[in-house]
Amino acid sequence: MATKSTKRNYYKQALKIIKNKWILEWKSFRKETNTRRLAATSLWNAKPLFRANREQIAKIKEVNVLETDSLN
Repeated sequence: MATKSTKRNYYKQALKIIKNKWILEWKSFRKETNTRRLAATSLWNAKPLFRANREQIAKIKEVNVLETDSLN
């Protein structure tokens, strides 16, 4: 049978392993959320650009429609 001190050591080792695993999981989770937050922020900042592009595309489409009408 294991003595008290060896049992305590096993318990400490098990706790260390669990703690390290939890820390790693937490770090990866934080990294994931940070990248998601960054992506969301960059998308939010790029919104006006998208809007401008949509307007430009609409203008181009209008021009194309006018050109095709004049061809017919």
